[in-house]
Order: sequence, then C-alpha cells, then structure tokens
Amino acid sequence: GGAGAGAGGPAAAPGGAEVDIEGCSISAVRGAGREFDKTLKGFRGPILKAMLPPEVEGLHRVVHSLEVLKSSLLRELAAPDALQRADELSADCRRYFSGVAQLKADLSRYGEMQREDGEGGGPSTTGRRKAQPNLPQLEVASSSGRGLAGAA
Repeated sequence: GGAGAGAGGPAAAPGGAEVDIEGCSISAVRGAGREFDKTLKGFRGPILKAMLPPEVEGLHRVVHSLEVLKSSLLRELAAPDALQRADELSADCRRYFSGVAQLKADLSRYGEMQREDGEGGGPSTTGRRKAQPNLPQLEVASSSGRGLAGAA
C-alpha cells in the first residue's frame, strides 16, 4: 500500500522501478519511518518522565526535524525530477537514516539508565541521575518547533 507518496505514486526510474538513489528510496524512508515511530514510543512513559527539561526540549526539536525531513524526502523522491537531484536527496537520506539510528541509540542509553536506577535500591526520583548520557547534538534541520504531541 502506498498512501502519502504523492498523487502520482513513487517516481519511476527509466525502467519503471521505484527511484533508488544509493539506498535512498520511498520504501527505505518509510521503513526508517516505522523504526522512528517505534523508537519514539519507547521514549514515552517512565523514560520521558525521567528526562531533564533540556533533554525533553532537545528531543522535541530532533523529533520535529526528523518528521519534517521524512515528509520532505517522501515528497521529493516522488517528484519527476528526483534523479536530477540525486546528490541532494542522497545526503538528506543519509541524514535521516543517521538521525533515526541516533534516536535509537539515545533510547537505548536512557533505557540503560532507567535499569541502573531500578537496581541497587538507591534514591528514587530526586537524586538518581548519576550522569547524563553523552548525547551528541543532532543537527537535522534548521526549523524549530515541537513534536511528540501529547507525550509530556
């Protein structure tokens, strides 16, 4: 099923197949989008509640940027001139795939912190943060805004 790819469906390469620019295709972006959605759900609940306000703000920015990038990629890959912009689309895909992978790694780190906090019978919510994970700043897009609606 291909809803949302554009009115004409995926752009076709000269042979009639879906455009695939160095692994960047509508199918690949949608697949990464499913991983993104699954990962994002993992942040909800106890992990999101345990995050510090600046971490939550950073997460919102990253989520919004990745959502914008995904929408843009799906639209641009479906455009008739997609192959003419192969370099730009390939770079944007790499950024999107990298952003999704980083989000998964961050969720894993926060999950490990949660498990460590649950062990050892230490203090509960107030003094439990030994150290913040070393989360690099993810630069995905320059737009600012809020994502993760209803997660807080």
